[in-house]
Amino acid sequence: MKGSTHAVIGANTVWVLALFSGFSWNPFLILVGVLGGLLPDLDASDSKIKHLEVGYGRGRNRIALKPFYLLSWIVSSVFKHRGAFHSILAVILVGWGSFFLFLFLGQWVEIVGHEFWLVLTLGYASHIIADGMTHHGVPLLWPWKQNFHLLPKPFRIKTGGITERILYLILLLTLALFVLDSYSLMQI
Repeated sequence: MKGSTHAVIGANTVWVLALFSGFSWNPFLILVGVLGGLLPDLDASDSKIKHLEVGYGRGRNRIALKPFYLLSWIVSSVFKHRGAFHSILAVILVGWGSFFLFLFLGQWVEIVGHEFWLVLTLGYASHIIADGMTHHGVPLLWPWKQNFHLLPKPFRIKTGGITERILYLILLLTLALFVLDSYSLMQI
């Protein structure tokens, strides 16, 4: 799937988690979900996360930083795309690592709670589930090289195809409805 679809799927993990666990969310969690949804593609040589820019300004006056460029370059040089970073082992390691990272950060940053590691991990897992629905599949049991598919062959999603675009629009709409409802801008 495309990076934009993974980002929206990752962002949607916030409302899914909020619905089932009842935690109070904040807008930073959506960014954490997006990050989780993009992280598995650190192993791709030309991914959205590699070229993600943080900055301000336009044109020649633009000042920006690509925080994941070097890390993605290193990781994509060592691992092939849809390899180790697209496995159950990677989800476990990201969950474990993010738990301790956000536990540590929570001591100094007041808004960082336990839900941050859950959202990052679910965003990461959502990426692997989504790629498992494509024609290529994912190596869930890496280092065993067998690719697994989560949909039967006729229902697999073509990357960039009409099904993915429809899925993207639906998920963008659900995310917008969640945010609007959360800010009580909409009466249902």
